[in-house]
Amino acid sequence: MNICLVRPASVTTMGGLGDDAVPPLGLAYLAGTLESLGHRVTLVDGPGEALGRYGPAAALPGALRHGLSDDEILARIPEESELIGVTCMFSLEWLTTRTLLGRIRDRFARARIVAGGEHFTAMPEESLATCPAIDACVLGEGEQTLTDIVEALATGRDLAAVGGLCLRGTEGPVRTGERPRLRELAAIPRPAWHLTPIESYLDQGVMGGINLGRSMPIMASRGCPYRCTFCSNPGMWGVVWRARPAADVLDEIRDYMKRYRATNFDFYDLTAIVKREWIVEFCQRIIDEKLAITWQFPSGTRTDVLDTEITRLLYRSGCAFITYAPESGSVEMLKRIKKQVTPTRMLASARGAVRNGLQVKASFILGFPTEQLRHILGSYR
Repeated sequence: MNICLVRPASVTTMGGLGDDAVPPLGLAYLAGTLESLGHRVTLVDGPGEALGRYGPAAALPGALRHGLSDDEILARIPEESELIGVTCMFSLEWLTTRTLLGRIRDRFARARIVAGGEHFTAMPEESLATCPAIDACVLGEGEQTLTDIVEALATGRDLAAVGGLCLRGTEGPVRTGERPRLRELAAIPRPAWHLTPIESYLDQGVMGGINLGRSMPIMASRGCPYRCTFCSNPGMWGVVWRARPAADVLDEIRDYMKRYRATNFDFYDLTAIVKREWIVEFCQRIIDEKLAITWQFPSGTRTDVLDTEITRLLYRSGCAFITYAPESGSVEMLKRIKKQVTPTRMLASARGAVRNGLQVKASFILGFPTEQLRHILGSYR
């Protein structure tokens, strides 16, 4: 089947300039899976194909659009596309994505249009109700769901038989049932970076973490065992933490070192450090092999296993930067958002990480419902 995966131009603000563009890891995984099954795949990366271009975002006063214009994106979608998948991670980008979806429908009337990503997983009914262009919303991780969609279309089966979707029904949107999360992550084909402008990201030093050279994104695990009220993870990735074998992750790193001359690796895991045994094995393998790399956690991590011994091991293995995610210093607010951390323990862990040579950042959220000034002041320690 002829399939095109589309990442619309991203939306940002002057304050967030440059933080919105990272290589499309999710679409690259989907493309790799589809290619492994013999399908013809095209990937259009709106921001990545015009990394230096910013302009006003229509319908969003004060916001900036980053990347290709809709006309350019449409021109890059092959005319023979039978299935077009469009992603939207942040709801900030929904209005511009919806406009693009409408234009894709107008131009590719015979193609099936499937939408996926964090926004569509969180708000599938709303998305279908306000965007007639969409045929189906994929809920959660998409590799197996998209594979089943393609098989159903090829054999003439109704998409209602495919789990993990939200479809249009006679009386409104209908969910087709839960889809089990993928457990054997090592069996998922590697990201198809050759379909993306990855060299542009590398050459221009555009990545999610601090710039430490030619950087590639890596995902070693999926899911998170916690249920913070503000987080989309339970619906998107699930509450079961699943990790790839440490040896498999190292094999991918070595491949990128050879293929792309990468020297730094950004781990985009939601909660990378859950099992002490896993992180110890991973670090020790890097040390034993004497890999001349740096790696980092631009996403927020927890402190459950981040004691002095682990942070020392992280530093020895080349980890240069770590982000803690306390969200709030108020014990009362932490309880309300179900953030199972102890501020004093996290602070001690962060101080230990600094003493062991790591660069440390902390992420906080302001503006929770019912939050007051006294809660915010609790974050100043």
